[in-house]
Amino acid sequence: MAEEVILTANDLMTGPPSPVIPRDLAPRVLDGVDTCSDRLRALFECLHANEVEPFCQDHIIMLRRCTTHRAAHPSEWRARA
Repeated sequence: MAEEVILTANDLMTGPPSPVIPRDLAPRVLDGVDTCSDRLRALFECLHANEVEPFCQDHIIMLRRCTTHRAAHPSEWRARA
């Protein structure tokens, strides 16, 4: 009879670390990208829900930016709903 093994997030994070974006390049990674777009937001929500660590802080920052943008431009968001 085979033994059942339950993997946790720590077990799954045994590979090489995620690549680090150089500091001088990092501010320009999302240049020209609508960070409040539905598709990009869905991607970050998926990564966050699945506890993909390198994106958690970026996700929080993006949600804050989207919330601020939504508050400043309510008519745009009502049209999308």
